[in-house]
Amino acid sequence: MPSPWIGLRKVAVIPTIVTQQLPSDPAVPPAPPDFRERVVDRAVFDFDVATNRDRSLREYIRVISYGKALLDVQVFDPVTVAWQMHGNPRVPNPGLTMDNAIAAAIAVTPDVALIPYKLVVFHEGFGGRSWAFYNDGSSGTGYVSLDGNLGTWAMEVMHMVTAFGDLYNTNPNPERFDNMACSCGTHPSTYTKLKLGWLDPSNVPTMTLGGASTFTLHALALPQPPPPGRVTAVRIPSTISQRYFLVEARTRSDLYDQNTPEVSVGIPSEGVVVYEIDESNWPVQLRTPIALSAGQIYSNAIEKFEVKVNGQVPGGFTVSIVHSVVHKWNWTNMDKPQTANIRGLMGAVTARDTPTSPERPHVFVEGNDFNLWCRWSDGAAWNWTNMDKPSGVNITGLVGAVSVMDTPTSPERPHLFVVGNDGNVWCRWSSGTAWSWTNLGKPQTANIRGLMGAVTARDTPTAPERAHVFVEGNDFNLWCLWWSGSTWNWTNMDKPAGVNIIGLVGAVSVMDTPTSPERPHLFVAGNDGNVWCRWSSGTAWTWTNLGKPQTANIRGLMGAVTARDTPTSPERAHVFVEGNDFNLWCLWWSGATWSWLNMGKPSGVNIIGLVGAVSVMDTPTSPERPHLFVAGNDGNVWCRWLSGTAWTWTDLGKPAGANIRGLIGAVTVMDTPTSPQRAHVFVEGNDGNLWVDWWG
Repeated sequence: MPSPWIGLRKVAVIPTIVTQQLPSDPAVPPAPPDFRERVVDRAVFDFDVATNRDRSLREYIRVISYGKALLDVQVFDPVTVAWQMHGNPRVPNPGLTMDNAIAAAIAVTPDVALIPYKLVVFHEGFGGRSWAFYNDGSSGTGYVSLDGNLGTWAMEVMHMVTAFGDLYNTNPNPERFDNMACSCGTHPSTYTKLKLGWLDPSNVPTMTLGGASTFTLHALALPQPPPPGRVTAVRIPSTISQRYFLVEARTRSDLYDQNTPEVSVGIPSEGVVVYEIDESNWPVQLRTPIALSAGQIYSNAIEKFEVKVNGQVPGGFTVSIVHSVVHKWNWTNMDKPQTANIRGLMGAVTARDTPTSPERPHVFVEGNDFNLWCRWSDGAAWNWTNMDKPSGVNITGLVGAVSVMDTPTSPERPHLFVVGNDGNVWCRWSSGTAWSWTNLGKPQTANIRGLMGAVTARDTPTAPERAHVFVEGNDFNLWCLWWSGSTWNWTNMDKPAGVNIIGLVGAVSVMDTPTSPERPHLFVAGNDGNVWCRWSSGTAWTWTNLGKPQTANIRGLMGAVTARDTPTSPERAHVFVEGNDFNLWCLWWSGATWSWLNMGKPSGVNIIGLVGAVSVMDTPTSPERPHLFVAGNDGNVWCRWLSGTAWTWTDLGKPAGANIRGLIGAVTVMDTPTSPQRAHVFVEGNDGNLWVDWWG
């Protein structure tokens, strides 16, 4: 880690005359007669009449640090040592030569040993060799040559005093925008100056993610801190890693950022400079090799931000930075009921108080007190509520969960359908102001043996939503419990001819146009190995055999959703199963035909269970895009999702500190009527807590 340089640091500078080590070694050029005087000029004070400026190393350090770092240089009398060579063929060893020079200086002047930083200066003819040896910035040694430039001397001294490393090893590196990359005499970048304590971090504001702001950047070569209304630089956090970006202004404001003979080559261009910083892997990458001038934009599509240079002002530039909201998946621990452990997983729905209110998730579990518990959001906080159980009855299983709207302007009211140990279907439902248990009975001529799901249907866009609840009876028929608008009714829906139902795949409602009826579709697996659909045309119910994957048998039932290409397009069902080839298969409706599509599986992972399925719209006019959430045998949740043009597997991981042991369901949430739909996926961890992985 670099060590800040604030205040005075003393450096012993040792002019070193070198001689041949062996007569056969290459000839060494003689040292100039004014060797020590020239070293003093370079290190301590070098006044240039042409520029009326001090060109010394000491002045460079003072200026680039805004007076915070001071250099106390003591130049000693020259020492003479042999130019060390080694190997066969013989090659120079300047490090050993440096060590011998320091030892020779200490022998003459023992106080040299007390000075923590020692810089050996070889006379001309050594090809600008330089190096520094340092640890934590508390001491160090280095060597340079008299004909090396000011930037090289400064780089090696800063290595010794601060333990700040070279910046030329990254690609693309900061080049001439930072002396620690170019050793060319320019100002270090904002990053370097922050690390060395020369800039106040409060003058480098952090950009608000998802926001837009305008800043006036004060040129880095001008005195700091900046005047009121200006900032030194802007920091933009990454939303996908621990990296960040720095935005600064560079102008040729002094002899270091200008091209000044015998001092600096200057910065390559004037304008706004953007760096990407990765402190875990040393560390600075230049993103604008040519500084941005007025009207130019740096855009980062991955990080979802852009920097636009609005114009140049005296001593700086104004910039506008726009950061789009970048969403990601987040695991959150939602705890467990206050007085019970979770023993049963009952499903999830969203509710909305008005058509313009936020959608609020409701997640239902059964506690080991045999009561139903609801984890629900009030829009600001999550709450646990004990919803009891039917009087004298324990819950034995979930049928399904839906939300119901009586009119287009009514509240969405959650309804949870369960089966009790009395053999009846029970509904825990909200009136909008209170929750109630209602006994919905059982089929007239059968007992319930299978739980098949629930959907809502609507006869017209302004009609009430009416729940439809499906179970299998012990007569092997499908039965539907449906709400007419005033009463609950049981209807025997039979079974596929010659086929028994063995499991639920999923249930959806389909609209052919925005003004069409919502028509329920129930997808089940039959003991003939096929998927069957019991669906309503709007006037009649029909069984349809949808077959099975072309090259596999069905071994897992994964859910169903609808998708819509535009807000006015037909809703098209997508039905998911797992084949005995361990791949996910999708049965989807094109608008004219049903087709099976092999969707593969996560690389190296088998699917072990369904979490939930939803469709997502990014805006009210965007396509509905299916998302299927499954659990893998690697312990993670995986999502198979459609971007709009392609299907992708994404690993969503697992809760921090817990493994997944129960799969509850998935919902989408909209914060406003025009907000993106954001998926929320609920599981139980082996820590006994409810967890949600949510997109936001």
